[in-house]
Amino acid sequence: MKRSMMIFVLSLLLLAGSVMSASAQEIMAKSDKMMPDDQRPVVVFIRADWCPYCKRLEPKMADLVEQYGDKLKFVTLDITNQAATERSVLIAKEAGLAEFFEMNKTKASTMAIFKDKKRVYTLYHNSDEKDVAAAFEKALKE
Repeated sequence: MKRSMMIFVLSLLLLAGSVMSASAQEIMAKSDKMMPDDQRPVVVFIRADWCPYCKRLEPKMADLVEQYGDKLKFVTLDITNQAATERSVLIAKEAGLAEFFEMNKTKASTMAIFKDKKRVYTLYHNSDEKDVAAAFEKALKE
């Protein structure tokens, strides 16, 4: 029940835009801290309010987070502005994604999936829900 409520709240936060994206990041960071031995693949989404691809993908991502929330961990890194990017640097560092974020922090609508700290899939500017779901499935099978 607690997990499904967290997924529901996270879904709402992803839809709310940049004001709420910091809160979504905090929820995801807290959930990761609660499960230190968690071996689920990590989905990283670099987003920005000004990104048209992000605007198309985020409603679909909310559904996918609900569908895959028990199988995958989700980390959202916001690059909407300087303050959001600075918060995301800290989140990425804490999640072990600092190098990836440093290399991609100017690329909104980038999604990567890491399994055992190895990047297994990357999507750029793709808002097709089927492609994203296929990437999730691929990460779960590897």
